[in-house]
Amino acid sequence: MGQPPPLTERRSKADHRDRVRKIVEAAEMAGVAREHVLWAERVLMSKNDRPLRDQINDLVESTPEIGPKIVEVLPNIGAIAASARTGVAHGGAATSLSPTGMLWMLEVLRWVVRCRLLIELCVDPKEAGGRVAKRAGLSHDLEKLRKALTQPVGPEY
Repeated sequence: MGQPPPLTERRSKADHRDRVRKIVEAAEMAGVAREHVLWAERVLMSKNDRPLRDQINDLVESTPEIGPKIVEVLPNIGAIAASARTGVAHGGAATSLSPTGMLWMLEVLRWVVRCRLLIELCVDPKEAGGRVAKRAGLSHDLEKLRKALTQPVGPEY
């Protein structure tokens, strides 16, 4: 039983600092105002992670048996989930899901989390995925989410 793959890839601190330094130098050479460069440097130094959509895709794809099933129905699940989160977290921003769609997205992601928990508890990944994939609720929730994606999104937020 091997370790599950890492869910996100971050650059080393040194690589990240070097990347930010190059951006800051380019901005300075382009004549960007010093206060703007300092702001950008501060923001960039604190952001050494991958986009949320990629992290969600990684999470889904790290679940044997159910990940492929979910991606087959929703190949862009990461982008949909990230967009839904943005609409709520940033008050009024456009979202790709209605409240009902958000409910079904949460239910589908709950299955993913269940599988990951089993894997983290040292259950063989294929066995964990198989256990979760056998549950009728996963197929039901995926179908409900697929249907919710075809519904118009109103100005609920």
